[in-house]
Amino acid sequence: MLPCGRPGTEPRTELSRDIATVARTLTAAADFVNAAGMNLLVEAPHSRRLCATVERSEMLYDALGDSPVGAVLDFSHVVASGGHEVDAVGHLDGRIGHVHLRDAVFGDINLSIGRGHVYFPAVIEALTTSGYQGHYSLELETHDICDAERPIEAGRAGRYITALLQR
Repeated sequence: MLPCGRPGTEPRTELSRDIATVARTLTAAADFVNAAGMNLLVEAPHSRRLCATVERSEMLYDALGDSPVGAVLDFSHVVASGGHEVDAVGHLDGRIGHVHLRDAVFGDINLSIGRGHVYFPAVIEALTTSGYQGHYSLELETHDICDAERPIEAGRAGRYITALLQR
């Protein structure tokens, strides 16, 4: 898994030029890892990178064309950048190779599941309807709880997501 551009959301030169550079780099990396029998995924959108929004991520995936680079879809980054999580599934359908689960509000990706604005029942339904059969990662990089609370919070979030997946 690689990031979608350098840290920061501002283009270094011009947006389309920078996205083309990222796409060329990812394509070269994909060729390398594919030769080793692995797949390359890029976490785009990522609210703290060049491809911070679903729209910019679509620009990247368009620039990638037929390159075998897949997407890691992290709903916290979609919501934190002002996007709609269910729409993101439709926009990135066909590229999604892995899903990260964490909650968010606009501007803040570090919330425990259930404490932000990501509507997980609709997210799971949209992914299921799209035919997604990959893995999910429950992300615990949250700042709304202390370290002592993490085991209990992880268990709660895991049970909640598992129940949604079993529907």
